[in-house]
Formats: sequence, structure tokens, C-alpha cells
Amino acid sequence: TEMVIVPGGSYTRGSDNGSRDEKPKHKVTINSFALDIHSVTNEQFVRFLEFMGGEKNSDNNDIIRLRNSRIKRTAGKLIIESGYAKHPVVGITWYGAQAYAKWVGKRLPTEAEWETAATGGEDSAEYPTGSDIDHTQANFFNSDTTSVMSYPPNGYGLYDVVGNVYEWCEDWYAYNFYDISMQEPENPTGPKQGVYRVLRGGCWKSLKEDMRCAHRHRNNPGTVNGTYGFRCATDVS
Repeated sequence: TEMVIVPGGSYTRGSDNGSRDEKPKHKVTINSFALDIHSVTNEQFVRFLEFMGGEKNSDNNDIIRLRNSRIKRTAGKLIIESGYAKHPVVGITWYGAQAYAKWVGKRLPTEAEWETAATGGEDSAEYPTGSDIDHTQANFFNSDTTSVMSYPPNGYGLYDVVGNVYEWCEDWYAYNFYDISMQEPENPTGPKQGVYRVLRGGCWKSLKEDMRCAHRHRNNPGTVNGTYGFRCATDVS
């Protein structure tokens, strides 16, 4: 997957008008990093599953639950449902997202990196599209995923950064983390431990308010459903 570089610097994170876990709005400083221009697709993830030879990682955690995905195993072969090759892979756990990222020599983005990238260079932008968003700009309040890159990219050239699928981030989630993050604003990587991992970006069935750059979501790292996907990041020197 092609990647774009998000320049390092000081960025605003959070929102004072959002949910409790988005407050307070505060500055973070992050190093430059690169992010995939689109979510990992079914055809990309199938290659990884073929390499793995199964749906579990080395710690016996589920990577994907095929019944929650568009990938099926028929007579021992992995088949993608017709028309879904270029759709984002869904039904993957945080473990699966992390394992794939490692396999391609990348990693998952941190929550701070993700939000910085989502704004597309417009610091404090409400949506990746600016002060508003509509159905010509992202896949939300809809009935299914769409092929990646079906909608216009944001200012950094990132596609479907909101809508289509929620994206797993590296961080553990804490609803009050921003209170702590204000004290440690350099390259925040989230709480040291937790129960849930962060998901970002809203999905095909989300309401418009979930398209906001500051919107936070979380779930157990082993949870799968048809709205969770991911994209990979990497450090740049």
C-alpha cells in the first residue's frame, strides 16, 4: 500500500464539544510518520492468512473470524466474496491488525497519530473535510462497506480516514486519558495497560457525529464485527 508522510509537529487533539472522553482539547507533539493511504483490503489480508496458514496468531488469539468477514474458506481455499476484493477487510481483531502490520514491516498508528492524520493538515478541523461532511465525501449511515478510495482523500491524501470501517489503533483506551496526556504531550502512546483498545474513524453505519476527527471508540482487542478494519503506519526518519 502506498503511504503518505504526516509531518511531525505540534497538533491539537480532542474536542471541547464532544463526548467526555474527548476532553480536554490539548496540544500534542508527534514525530513525522507515514500512514497507508487506504485501509488494508480483503485481497491484501488473504495473502497474510495464506502465509499464516490459519486464523490464530502465535498466542492462540483470533486474527480474524471469517464468518464476520467477506473471506470464506471453501474446501481449504480462502475465497473472497465476489466484488469485495478491494473493500476493507473486516471481522479482524486488534491482534490480527497488529500481526498483519508486523508481517508487512509496519505497525499500527497511535491514537494521537491517527487523529493528527485525520485532520488532513487543518489543525482542529471538525471533520477530515473541514467544518462539515456529507454522503459524497465519506461512507456513513449506509448499508455496507465500499471499495477503498471510492471517496475523495483528505488534505494529506488519505482515503476513507472516516467512514467505511473503524480502524484499530495501537493504544489502550482510557476515557480520562486526555487529562494525563496533557502532562505528557510528547508522542503519547496511551495508557500503560487497559481492557479495551482504541478504534477510530467511524464506519459505514455510523451517524455523522462519529465522522468527527476527535471521536473516540474502543472495544476489547479480541472483538470482531463487520465494521472494524485498520491501516498501517511506520516511523520515518
